[in-house]
Amino acid sequence: MSVVWAAATVAIVERPFRRAALWMVLAAGFSALGFIHSYKITTFDVITVIRPAWNWTWAYLIMAATFCSAPYLFKPDDSEVQI
Repeated sequence: MSVVWAAATVAIVERPFRRAALWMVLAAGFSALGFIHSYKITTFDVITVIRPAWNWTWAYLIMAATFCSAPYLFKPDDSEVQI
């Protein structure tokens, strides 16, 4: 999962927001298939189970939609910061 977040962060910083959205869709797919964010809390342990984590899936899809709409909502600022 860290690789997906890292790739999305790079895409956000470099501003190809559609690429960041694709990474979030991939994370949503992993979450819907139960590969990530699916766990069960027992009395003495937390165990991984393969079941969909729908709350996370919807959150990733909302982030993907936000990233897809970002180019239309914000104007790019190509000026560089002088230090």
